[in-house]
Amino acid sequence: MLTRYLIGGAFALSAVTAAGWYVTKGHLDAVRDDLRDAQAINRSIVAARTEEKRLADVTSASAATYYAQLEVLQNENEKLRAARAAGTVGLRVQADCPRVPATAQTGSVDTDPGPRLNAGAERHYHALRDQIARVTKQLGSSRDWARVDTTNVE
Repeated sequence: MLTRYLIGGAFALSAVTAAGWYVTKGHLDAVRDDLRDAQAINRSIVAARTEEKRLADVTSASAATYYAQLEVLQNENEKLRAARAAGTVGLRVQADCPRVPATAQTGSVDTDPGPRLNAGAERHYHALRDQIARVTKQLGSSRDWARVDTTNVE
Protein backbone atom coordinates (compact mmCIF):
# COMPACT_ATOMS: atom_id res chain seq x y z
CA MET A 1 0.00 0.00 0.00
CA LEU A 2 2.82 2.35 0.83
CA THR A 3 4.32 1.47 -2.51
CA ARG A 4 1.15 2.62 -4.23
CA TYR A 5 1.29 5.95 -2.45
CA LEU A 6 4.94 6.32 -3.31
CA ILE A 7 4.35 5.43 -6.95
CA GLY A 8 1.28 7.71 -7.09
CA GLY A 9 3.24 10.52 -5.43
CA ALA A 10 6.15 10.04 -7.80
CA PHE A 11 3.75 10.07 -10.74
CA ALA A 12 2.01 13.22 -9.47
CA LEU A 13 5.37 14.87 -8.81
CA SER A 14 6.61 14.05 -12.31
CA ALA A 15 3.32 15.28 -13.83
CA VAL A 16 3.59 18.58 -11.93
CA THR A 17 7.26 18.86 -12.88
CA ALA A 18 6.49 18.19 -16.56
CA ALA A 19 3.65 20.73 -16.54
CA GLY A 20 5.87 23.32 -14.84
CA TRP A 21 8.64 22.65 -17.31
CA TYR A 22 6.21 22.99 -20.23
CA VAL A 23 4.85 26.31 -18.92
CA THR A 24 8.31 27.61 -18.05
CA LYS A 25 9.72 26.61 -21.44
CA GLY A 26 6.90 28.44 -23.21
CA HIS A 27 7.55 31.52 -21.10
CA LEU A 28 11.29 31.29 -21.73
CA ASP A 29 10.70 30.93 -25.46
CA ALA A 30 8.57 34.09 -25.41
CA VAL A 31 11.23 35.96 -23.41
CA ARG A 32 13.94 34.76 -25.83
CA ASP A 33 11.87 35.93 -28.82
CA ASP A 34 11.34 39.32 -27.15
CA LEU A 35 15.08 39.61 -26.53
CA ARG A 36 15.84 38.80 -30.16
CA ASP A 37 13.37 41.46 -31.29
CA ALA A 38 14.88 43.99 -28.88
CA GLN A 39 18.39 43.20 -30.16
CA ALA A 40 17.25 43.64 -33.77
CA ILE A 41 15.68 46.99 -32.91
CA ASN A 42 18.82 48.03 -31.04
CA ARG A 43 20.99 47.13 -34.06
CA SER A 44 18.68 49.19 -36.30
CA ILE A 45 18.91 52.18 -33.96
CA VAL A 46 22.71 51.94 -33.82
CA ALA A 47 22.89 51.71 -37.62
CA ALA A 48 20.58 54.71 -38.02
CA ARG A 49 22.61 56.79 -35.56
CA THR A 50 25.85 55.82 -37.29
CA GLU A 51 24.42 56.84 -40.66
CA GLU A 52 23.08 60.08 -39.18
CA LYS A 53 26.53 60.92 -37.78
CA ARG A 54 28.18 60.09 -41.11
CA LEU A 55 25.76 62.34 -42.98
CA ALA A 56 26.29 65.15 -40.45
CA ASP A 57 30.06 64.84 -40.94
CA VAL A 58 29.73 64.86 -44.74
CA THR A 59 27.37 67.84 -44.59
CA SER A 60 29.68 69.74 -42.27
CA ALA A 61 32.63 69.08 -44.57
CA SER A 62 30.62 70.21 -47.61
CA ALA A 63 29.44 73.33 -45.82
CA ALA A 64 33.00 74.16 -44.79
CA THR A 65 34.17 73.76 -48.40
CA TYR A 66 31.37 75.91 -49.77
CA TYR A 67 31.93 78.62 -47.15
CA ALA A 68 35.65 78.64 -47.94
CA GLN A 69 34.87 79.06 -51.64
CA LEU A 70 32.34 81.76 -50.84
CA GLU A 71 34.93 83.63 -48.78
CA VAL A 72 37.46 83.48 -51.62
CA LEU A 73 34.88 84.85 -54.06
CA GLN A 74 33.81 87.59 -51.65
CA ASN A 75 37.46 88.61 -51.20
CA GLU A 76 37.89 88.71 -54.97
CA ASN A 77 34.79 90.93 -55.29
CA GLU A 78 36.12 93.26 -52.61
CA LYS A 79 39.47 93.51 -54.44
CA LEU A 80 37.65 94.36 -57.67
CA ARG A 81 35.54 97.00 -55.90
CA ALA A 82 38.66 98.53 -54.35
CA ALA A 83 40.47 98.52 -57.71
CA ARG A 84 37.46 100.14 -59.39
CA ALA A 85 37.27 102.78 -56.66
CA ALA A 86 41.01 103.45 -57.03
CA GLY A 87 40.62 103.77 -60.80
CA THR A 88 43.06 100.98 -61.64
CA VAL A 89 40.35 98.87 -63.25
CA GLY A 90 37.79 100.25 -65.70
CA LEU A 91 34.19 99.26 -66.09
CA ARG A 92 33.00 98.81 -69.66
CA VAL A 93 29.33 98.97 -70.50
CA GLN A 94 27.81 98.35 -73.92
CA ALA A 95 25.24 101.10 -74.35
CA ASP A 96 23.27 102.82 -77.06
CA CYS A 97 22.33 106.49 -77.09
CA PRO A 98 18.86 106.63 -78.67
CA ARG A 99 19.01 110.25 -79.90
CA VAL A 100 22.54 110.14 -81.34
CA PRO A 101 22.74 108.72 -84.84
CA ALA A 102 25.34 106.01 -85.38
CA THR A 103 27.03 108.19 -88.01
CA ALA A 104 27.34 111.26 -85.78
CA GLN A 105 30.78 112.82 -85.75
CA THR A 106 30.37 114.76 -82.52
CA GLY A 107 30.25 113.30 -79.07
CA SER A 108 27.43 115.48 -77.77
CA VAL A 109 24.26 113.98 -76.36
CA ASP A 110 20.92 115.72 -76.19
CA THR A 111 19.12 116.14 -72.85
CA ASP A 112 16.48 113.63 -73.91
CA PRO A 113 16.74 110.03 -72.82
CA GLY A 114 20.21 109.12 -71.64
CA PRO A 115 22.27 106.19 -72.76
CA ARG A 116 20.78 102.75 -72.29
CA LEU A 117 22.28 99.31 -72.27
CA ASN A 118 22.01 97.68 -75.64
CA ALA A 119 19.62 94.69 -75.93
CA GLY A 120 22.26 92.01 -75.38
CA ALA A 121 23.83 93.75 -72.39
CA GLU A 122 20.39 94.38 -70.88
CA ARG A 123 19.48 90.68 -71.17
CA HIS A 124 22.78 89.72 -69.52
CA TYR A 125 22.23 92.31 -66.79
CA HIS A 126 18.75 90.97 -65.92
CA ALA A 127 19.94 87.36 -66.08
CA LEU A 128 22.80 88.22 -63.74
CA ARG A 129 20.45 89.97 -61.29
CA ASP A 130 18.16 86.91 -61.29
CA GLN A 131 21.10 84.59 -60.66
CA ILE A 132 22.41 86.78 -57.84
CA ALA A 133 18.96 86.81 -56.20
CA ARG A 134 18.63 83.02 -56.52
CA VAL A 135 22.11 82.34 -55.12
CA THR A 136 21.53 84.80 -52.28
CA LYS A 137 18.34 82.94 -51.31
CA GLN A 138 20.14 79.60 -51.55
CA LEU A 139 22.98 80.83 -49.35
CA GLY A 140 20.55 82.23 -46.81
CA SER A 141 18.66 78.95 -46.57
CA SER A 142 21.88 76.92 -46.39
CA ARG A 143 23.16 79.17 -43.59
CA ASP A 144 19.89 78.68 -41.72
CA TRP A 145 20.24 74.93 -42.18
CA ALA A 146 23.90 74.98 -41.10
CA ARG A 147 22.89 76.62 -37.84
CA VAL A 148 21.13 73.39 -36.85
CA ASP A 149 23.21 71.75 -34.14
CA THR A 150 24.52 68.43 -35.44
CA THR A 151 27.23 68.03 -32.83
CA ASN A 152 25.01 66.01 -30.46
CA VAL A 153 24.61 63.11 -32.89
CA GLU A 154 25.76 59.94 -31.19
